[in-house]
Amino acid sequence: MKSVALEGYWQVGKTTALRWLENERGYTTIGEPDHALIPEKPQTDMLDDWYWVAHYHNLLTFLQNPHHVVMERTAASTLAFMESMHPQDRGVLKKIDAFLDSEEATKWKELELVVLLSVEISDYLARITQIESESLRTFLLGNTEFLHRYIDNLVKYIELLTGGESLKQIAVFENGIFRSCATIQKEIISTLKGI
Repeated sequence: MKSVALEGYWQVGKTTALRWLENERGYTTIGEPDHALIPEKPQTDMLDDWYWVAHYHNLLTFLQNPHHVVMERTAASTLAFMESMHPQDRGVLKKIDAFLDSEEATKWKELELVVLLSVEISDYLARITQIESESLRTFLLGNTEFLHRYIDNLVKYIELLTGGESLKQIAVFENGIFRSCATIQKEIISTLKGI
């Protein structure tokens, strides 16, 4: 297994899957950037820069020893968030283009696989009320248009960053019901063995 990242929306089981791969399967894991390290009350554009750099540092650490290592999240999540929050802001869109044209962006093409724990928007909206974090729950419930855009943009930016060939989606819901962790874990392992 080489160069694998795990992506997904909020509270769909990324961290649970990552911990399981580490504890039960012996994989080395790199978690998403530590939110506790974010500068206090940063401006939005500074926050975008912080996430871009933090994801890039994770990627460099990851690529130094990619065998049996799984990384949580990619820079695609930051780019998707930026465009989804400010879809008409020319300044934000130009900044995204600058990120995509940067030398750092070319490194993301070294990822051989991005596993996306995917959802249908209707299933995800029905589950938001169960999210434990009150601030995240309030944000998502108050920004459903953002959420529609984010889901589409995340796929778009994963494909743009990695070249489009490395994306594998695994459904989190089936017939509107959350699939069991064991079922999702089995599918993740099957996917990882396939590369």
